[in-house]
Amino acid sequence: MPSIKDLTGHLLLLGMGGVLVLLPETPNVSAISHSVSALASMSTLQGSGSDPILTTEIVIRVRPGRRIQDIASRAQLKVVRKSLIEGAWVCSANSLKQVAISLKLMKLDSSVLEAFQNRILRSKATRAFVPNDPFFANNNPLGGPDAGWPGQWYLVNSAGRATGDINVKPQWDLDTTGAGVTVGIVDDGVESSHPDLAPGYVASLSLNAESGARGGTSGDPIGPKSNHGTFTAGAAIARGGNGIGITGSAPLASWTAIRLPLGGNTLTDEMSVAVIEHESLTSNNIQIKNHSYGSSTPFGESENERNAIARSSANGTIHVFAAGNDRGKANQDAVKDPSTTAPAAIVVAALNSSSVFASYSSFGANLVCT
Repeated sequence: MPSIKDLTGHLLLLGMGGVLVLLPETPNVSAISHSVSALASMSTLQGSGSDPILTTEIVIRVRPGRRIQDIASRAQLKVVRKSLIEGAWVCSANSLKQVAISLKLMKLDSSVLEAFQNRILRSKATRAFVPNDPFFANNNPLGGPDAGWPGQWYLVNSAGRATGDINVKPQWDLDTTGAGVTVGIVDDGVESSHPDLAPGYVASLSLNAESGARGGTSGDPIGPKSNHGTFTAGAAIARGGNGIGITGSAPLASWTAIRLPLGGNTLTDEMSVAVIEHESLTSNNIQIKNHSYGSSTPFGESENERNAIARSSANGTIHVFAAGNDRGKANQDAVKDPSTTAPAAIVVAALNSSSVFASYSSFGANLVCT
């Protein structure tokens, strides 16, 4: 922060659009007025770019039982109105120089709890995330075989269909994008180098539960059939606003891959517990985990997983589980998978673009959302 010294030797610290003054132990109005005179020529600091605009208004929070009129008189101000802030008033000075003098005087006034210049904050603009990803919008502008594709209707229904969406836009309008949060995709592996996924990848947190490898590309798929995790990651955390591909519902979140050997006979209890607790038990480096797998046997044993979910959740990790893709099969009721009935599990089913259940999606009393 730049600083200057006035003729009385007091250090003036000049911030962006404001002034913090270090006072001597026994100030006097004459010295204060003189030290502030250097500020009169600094009007060029205001009004440029997104800097706040200085005004001659001062907001004063008054100590209970004291009169604003008395305070204003001592500080050479005029009372304008009662402030929107509880217990405060808005007063005005006859110049910016007088504002600085009055603020210094009120720092010494025991009747004043707080006083600050009422600047115009031009930089306080509404922030919102607006995707520019070509496959997000209805009717893909790139043309080709996907020219009539309805876009990511499940995020924002821009296709004019009689369908719902997950109502993500109100959160995007608040610039809630997942920034600062790390998501663990627990699946059959995720292609960490995918251009729509690579920007948010945290390699140091990845895990291959089958081999025990950690870091780097350890959570990547093994073999061409291991593609479910990449699809799931795209829906959740594909980098939005980068002008390519799609956008995830949390387009600026960080993520990592936690690979399980799914679809075979090599998955163990140790692996199942390890992926739940990985980086979310003694630490909380992964704040959300998405689990797109489940038991193929109705009412199978899962006490170890349930206990792991309870421990990890108590440490602050949110666990989201897929209800399953077993409609029409023995496991179509998701309650039959004990791990998805864990109290801390958020269980999610699927809808189609007509806002009815997807033909493959499981159901159950344990569903939190669809």
